[in-house]
Amino acid sequence: MTSDRETSQHTTEPTTPSTAVPRTDANWPNWILRVLSIGFAILILPIVVYGASQAWLGSGTNVEDWLPPGFEETQQLYRFIDRFGSDELMMIGWEGATLGDEPLREIRRRLMSPDPDDPLERIFFREAMTATSVLDELQSPPLNLSERQAKRRMHGWILGRDDATAVLLLVSDDGLLDRRAAVNYARRVATETLDRPLTEIHLAGPTIETVAIDEASQSSLLRLNGYSFLVCVSLLIICLRRLWPALLIFGVALYHEQAAMALVYFCGTRLDSILLLTANLTLVLSVSSGIHMYGYYRRAREQNSPQSPLWIAIRTAFYPTALAAITTAIGFGSLAISHIVPVHKFGFFTAIAAPLAVLSTLWYLAMYLPSKRPMNTKSVRMSDSQVAESPLLRFWPVVFALTIMVVVVGFQGTRQLKISTGIHDLFPDDAKLLADYSWIENRIGPLVPVEVVVEVPIKDDREIIDELQWVGQLQHNLGDSEVVGSVISVLNFTAPIPKNSSRRSIGDIAYRTGVNSGIEKSLNRLTAMRMYRREGDHRLWRITARVAGSEDQNYVDIMKQIRSITTDTLQEVADSDVTFQISGGIPLAAKTQQRLLDDLVVSYLTALALIAVTMAVVLRSPIGGLLTMIPNVIPALVVFGLIGAMGWKIEIGGVMTASAVLGIGIDDSLHLIMAFREKIRAGFNRQRATGEAIRTCAAAMFQTTLVCGLGMLVFALSPFVPIQRFAWLMFSLLGIALLADLILLPCMLYSPLGRFFMPSADSFYSDQRAESDMDC
Repeated sequence: MTSDRETSQHTTEPTTPSTAVPRTDANWPNWILRVLSIGFAILILPIVVYGASQAWLGSGTNVEDWLPPGFEETQQLYRFIDRFGSDELMMIGWEGATLGDEPLREIRRRLMSPDPDDPLERIFFREAMTATSVLDELQSPPLNLSERQAKRRMHGWILGRDDATAVLLLVSDDGLLDRRAAVNYARRVATETLDRPLTEIHLAGPTIETVAIDEASQSSLLRLNGYSFLVCVSLLIICLRRLWPALLIFGVALYHEQAAMALVYFCGTRLDSILLLTANLTLVLSVSSGIHMYGYYRRAREQNSPQSPLWIAIRTAFYPTALAAITTAIGFGSLAISHIVPVHKFGFFTAIAAPLAVLSTLWYLAMYLPSKRPMNTKSVRMSDSQVAESPLLRFWPVVFALTIMVVVVGFQGTRQLKISTGIHDLFPDDAKLLADYSWIENRIGPLVPVEVVVEVPIKDDREIIDELQWVGQLQHNLGDSEVVGSVISVLNFTAPIPKNSSRRSIGDIAYRTGVNSGIEKSLNRLTAMRMYRREGDHRLWRITARVAGSEDQNYVDIMKQIRSITTDTLQEVADSDVTFQISGGIPLAAKTQQRLLDDLVVSYLTALALIAVTMAVVLRSPIGGLLTMIPNVIPALVVFGLIGAMGWKIEIGGVMTASAVLGIGIDDSLHLIMAFREKIRAGFNRQRATGEAIRTCAAAMFQTTLVCGLGMLVFALSPFVPIQRFAWLMFSLLGIALLADLILLPCMLYSPLGRFFMPSADSFYSDQRAESDMDC
């Protein structure tokens, strides 16, 4: 049996004889390749710049588009809009706004007129209501309600306690097409009319919410991108200790970032608050690829070989980098199966842009790094004493035991994960929008609508008063529920309808006839108010239940309660042929909340399976492929297990990180495993090969994690919470992934499990080396 000492004496770093490769490789790449490469980049530069700028200018978010058109909730919303139009609302309130205030009338008048500063003179609001205007309408013919009756019908949606009120705006079609212009016009009119700063004026509602998402996600993006650029460049210079390679790597990465944004634009997709992360991830992954490439290049320059160090570097780096590009594409691509549209688009475009950027980085670094070899380069021979070996490797059984504990505890924590899609999960606690929501809802009433449409077939023996009694009972029951703050229907704008009326006497019949006649005359008015619609042989009665947006709500539970109340009420009081549909923002939020957790699990398991299969093919060992995934699932189990155990919630930003880091984290694993296999082929045994692989790769692994992690961490300063949490989770997951790759994976290679990672040609010798391995 050959001892470790004898084995190591025959172990050398591979050198290439001078006769093995023609001298023509010494000056690779030649000037033709360099000119063609830079020429291609310059040629498409105007296209990249144009596409990136147009993507930025056309960026925006529409929460209604978060679910695909095929979902039932989306179809119901579109159907509701086709029937009644979009009643997207916004409210403007301020301290001291009460019934009868003159500024209310002035703001209403100006906002129902075209914007004088708009070149197209668009009217952004189709209706502006104040408590005074609604009160006048209810007290006028044909209703002629008393002031007390009118105020009772206004309470909770436009009139609050102590006659507090606000301007309620319904956005026009032009306003829906350009919400930002509509909101800016409303802000300008309010500040000019009231002569108050914007900080003293409160705006809330779905329209301002959509605009606030764009403003929060984009307002600081340029600044944060600048910080990210500064962090990346500084870390590159510190890690590489060379200015030109650092600037070259960053310049190439910056080019790829702009190309990613251009890709989004030329594919006809609108850049949204989530898709903005694609560009920055492309940058940091390109930087990561550049660091690995430079590490290979630096070692190649130290070899005494007639080949160009650039040729050696790109030939050595291509295989693990190409595999890393594939696994990165799988990790992000798995997010493309999500039903949540922003997550789907993020996964799809990042799966294309990031891998292409990673491979392109190798090529351009090989073109423009210095090709000359340092003088007096000598081949490096490694003696046994020079081979590094971490003392921690000897305690691999302890590391394995701790890993099992982490897996079990983390898995239990992930089972308690909760998803939330409320407005509180999009903005920090001190955001003005949240304060405005709370201010208006505490003084007037809730703002988030749930639309219930009751469909009644028209029959000769069925009178409208019967249908309105059903609507009235449903409105009453919804209003009594804990989750609904206020309810609006045609009954707010019609003559009083008695709860019970019969046809037993001539008086009853006459009364019913009079009420029916009055309602028949009001149908055109109710249709214009979009509270009623006749569709074929059906009458459609709209009931709007409003839910508080200033509170952290479980939208799934809210939808269950509203659906249950509606079903039970109509079954109890209405005829059996009466049906209903529920739509609006709450059903979409509830569906999104359900889908996010399902998509998190499905996308992660899909990425896990595909990457495991890829690694099994690469290693030619199914067991090796499965073992490779163990260090890469640890980060998700630790981070998401902790989140679940602490009872914290994750939202759309957190859902994207697990699969993304799985695809990115495998990069370091691949480089370490490939280095291990190379040392095995060079003649090292498993233990010595593990130590050498760590010595070869640890620096680059640490540097890439540092640059990627800190480059993304600066986005934790964003005022948009999904970007904040994405940054923190990416940093945490990447940091734990690095620890797993530097501790757990080397222990696996060092232990008997390392046999499954060895090249197939060398696995035959593993048994012969077993005794020597045990001595280590």
